[in-house]
This record gives sequence, C-alpha cells and structure tokens, in this order.
Amino acid sequence: MLRRTKLVLVIADAPAIRLEWQPHIERSLEGKPRPADIDGFTMKKNVWRAVIEVGFIIFLFYSNLLMGEFERSGMGQKRGIAWAIGDVFTAANFEIATIAALAGYILLEFLRKRF
Repeated sequence: MLRRTKLVLVIADAPAIRLEWQPHIERSLEGKPRPADIDGFTMKKNVWRAVIEVGFIIFLFYSNLLMGEFERSGMGQKRGIAWAIGDVFTAANFEIATIAALAGYILLEFLRKRF
C-alpha cells in the first residue's frame, strides 16, 4: 500500500518548504522529472479502474432490484426467474443505474483524494 507522506523542512529564517511524494512524477536518467504516463499506461490504468468501479456499482444496483422481485410482496416468486429478469432489465432501469454509478464513482474519487 502506498502512503502519502508530507515533509516540512525548516531552515533558519526561511519559509517552510513542503515536499510531497508525487506518484505521478518519475525521474529520467538525467534526474529531471518527467510524467509517469508518458506511454499512456497510467491513463489506461485509471480508465480501466473507473470502468470496473462503475460496472460494479451497476451490478450491485441490478442485484438489489432482482432480490426485490423475490421479496414477500414481489411477483418473482409467482412468475419465476425469467419474468423477474425481464422485469428488472429495462432501459429506464439502465439509465438510472448508469447515472447512479457515475455519481457514486465521482463521489468516491472525491473522497479518495480528500482523505
């Protein structure tokens, strides 16, 4: 697990200097900083992480709807699993799931960066 560490250097009568670990910066052979995603690997990794997280939120949404069809008041018990799947997988539910998943992903990313 990577941790962010903050360092504060205080030199006599000089303002405090903050050095923060920056995982997006690598050093080249000359010692100059260069972006780590120069080959696009980091960007692809972030996109795949976003796709997986949004997909998982959509999965949780649909599994919750499907479980609701088999509650005491749901019609899934009487009509069966095929009917329940057809009732759950609609265009309206997909829109709701996608919007909720994107909002959830944005909220999680905000909280990750904040804390």
